[in-house]
Amino acid sequence: MKKLDFNTKSGLFLIAFMIVGLSITAGFDNDPIVIDLEVEQREPLFPKDERDVYIREQEEFISREISCLALNMYFEARGENRTGQDAVGFVTLNRVKSKTYPDTVCEVVYQADTTISGFPLRDRCQFSWYCDGRPDIANENIYNEIEKRAEFIYVNYYLNSGYIDDITDGSTHYHATYVEPFWSSHENYQQVASIGAHVFYRPTY
Repeated sequence: MKKLDFNTKSGLFLIAFMIVGLSITAGFDNDPIVIDLEVEQREPLFPKDERDVYIREQEEFISREISCLALNMYFEARGENRTGQDAVGFVTLNRVKSKTYPDTVCEVVYQADTTISGFPLRDRCQFSWYCDGRPDIANENIYNEIEKRAEFIYVNYYLNSGYIDDITDGSTHYHATYVEPFWSSHENYQQVASIGAHVFYRPTY
């Protein structure tokens, strides 16, 4: 794509044409150029109050998504260094990006087999902390630090896709280094990294 030079007359003309309709009278030999802008007044697509509601809802949604991401990073890897915690964040978002999993961070984090009443079954969750039977109480100071990085990863990896690199190379699964789950040797998963206390796998399908 040709880079536009907005310091030239041609560049200014192009901007004008892109924005509004024009009638132009141009002279030669350094004569002045007259641009008569004909701006059509249009009603906004949405009333201001509706736009404000929409913006507020989006802000609240993103805030919840970051909180869910931070909680998953905390409870899955709070004992690890920052790299190990961030790796869990990338896996969580890779699942959101995948067609195989739910479309939001919170739905991915809380995905589980449930009772008829909707309560998660013990040890039947995608992320073990959610239904391991232990109380989910976070240390505020540690959580706050993790939440800052969760926001950074969410904005720069998920919202602005690819702005930062995924240290797990597309992984959607991981397990602790001291276990070897049945799925880890399946042809659908390729081991790509060992970070902190976890081994990471990306799908091959």
